[in-house]
Amino acid sequence: MRFSGIYVFASFVTFAYAFDWQGSVGGMPVTWASGCDWNGPNINSVASDGDYCGMQCLLQSGCTHFTWTDYSGGTCWLKSDSGGSAVDLPSGTNGVCGWVEHPPSGDWQYDDTAGNAYYSDACIWGDGGYLYQVSADSMLECVWMCENPAVQGCYRWEFADNTGICTFLSADTGSVASYTDNLHCGWIL
Repeated sequence: MRFSGIYVFASFVTFAYAFDWQGSVGGMPVTWASGCDWNGPNINSVASDGDYCGMQCLLQSGCTHFTWTDYSGGTCWLKSDSGGSAVDLPSGTNGVCGWVEHPPSGDWQYDDTAGNAYYSDACIWGDGGYLYQVSADSMLECVWMCENPAVQGCYRWEFADNTGICTFLSADTGSVASYTDNLHCGWIL
């Protein structure tokens, strides 16, 4: 009996890794693969391009896993858990699935007045990818500068309220933000 339990576990591990999992989407804590689905319960669905489904999950409270399919021109299915290992999508269906690692602050907000940017209060990127720092009058100015094509490679940013320092970061690492007072952090779409 014990031997068959090990066999079942080994089968699960082999099956779970049958997909070509890709890390980080633009420096965000999103892992994904093509052609898969999760059986976990849907908590929401939103019209979305496949490239943004993981970001939608990051923004949805309680979302841990996601599946995007070409249903109705592109639908992102947000899930509260995986429901087990990833499964193949039905034949003829295009899509991806993945999971997210929510930053501790977990309160990402979208602000189109700041360009196409997501941000959170009281956070900092903790993994490197540092480009350089400049002075800014506000978080909004920091975002605008990061979006400027003259700032080569800027995808993520941090802004310190108390010093007015804006830090630009690249997107080449699998980033997770951590809690820090008096700082805002975010990323550019």
